[in-house]
Amino acid sequence: MLLCAADFMDRYPYLGFLKWVCCPAFAYLATHAWKLKKTGWVWVLGVIAVVYNPIVQVYSVWEMSLIVILGTIVIAFASLFVLNSKNQEQ
Repeated sequence: MLLCAADFMDRYPYLGFLKWVCCPAFAYLATHAWKLKKTGWVWVLGVIAVVYNPIVQVYSVWEMSLIVILGTIVIAFASLFVLNSKNQEQ
């Protein structure tokens, strides 16, 4: 979804839907990081959840730049590897 946001930057409904998907996803990842005692990741993922909050917006959807979206993609992929529970057991 985040990759498609680069093409649909001018379409408000898509970015609004993106916020409704990304905010809970990053909030979940932040709670998962909390359970794994990864405090740095809790902060990073929590801030991203606040940025994508659809109810109380940090800034308007129109100001969300491509850099923010691409940065979010990089952090999301990195968190998948860092927070993978199989790696934590070793």
